[in-house]
Amino acid sequence: MIISEKQTADSKQKITKRYQGVDPSLLEVIPAIATDEVALEERPLKVAVYVRVSTENDEQKSSYELQVNDFTARINNNPHWEFAGIYADEGIPGTELSHRKGMLQMIEDAKAGKIDHILAKSIARFARNVVDCLSVIDELKKYGVGVHFDENNLYTMDSTGSLVLTILATVAEEESRSKSFIMNWSIERRFSKGIFLTLKLLGYDLDEEGQLVVNPDEAETVKVIYDLFLNGWTTREIADLLTEYGRTTKIGNGITTGFRLVNGVKYT
Repeated sequence: MIISEKQTADSKQKITKRYQGVDPSLLEVIPAIATDEVALEERPLKVAVYVRVSTENDEQKSSYELQVNDFTARINNNPHWEFAGIYADEGIPGTELSHRKGMLQMIEDAKAGKIDHILAKSIARFARNVVDCLSVIDELKKYGVGVHFDENNLYTMDSTGSLVLTILATVAEEESRSKSFIMNWSIERRFSKGIFLTLKLLGYDLDEEGQLVVNPDEAETVKVIYDLFLNGWTTREIADLLTEYGRTTKIGNGITTGFRLVNGVKYT
């Protein structure tokens, strides 16, 4: 079948006409159902914030501060809401609930009636383990506490919240697994070729070939740490002395107390 130029032109004209739409006066606009979040804004609630970042680097620290500042301002600017506190876990993986003291304390406070509502950035920031995520949500529901996730505009006390939450939490968990696989794959391939990843160590620098070379100035700090420790000094006494003399960690921070130092790496 051969399509003529006239048929082609007619077809294009029909498409153009269809996408011009109809007279707006002929349309009946059905307004969207107002979400529960609107009602929440007008309720007297004790509102808490949960924040988590998985590492302690500067980029994650800035993300942490942005979340804290944004949520705090939002609560304080609402005359109906009472600020119930910030619950935070810094440098804690999202797949390990047992190590997240901030979240565990938040659950206890919800149980004690200190919290009515929780704000969080996203499901991935809340938890990347589906079982943990849903168990925490269900536990909070027992005490009448819902969580609102900014990223998806999802409120866990909604009728459809649980279903959507399950789907999104599953996606977040799979994303976490995928990133872990990619990272492990990269490390294995590097190691198999003799290319090792070395953390920044106090007392050493990396040369152009990635090999460790002694940093003479920092090496003095390392020697002092070992000498004092072997002579019976406590970690607090060592830290105080190093601080007094202006010695710093590899990244330039002051020496803090309450941990063991091994080549400048902190062990609690």
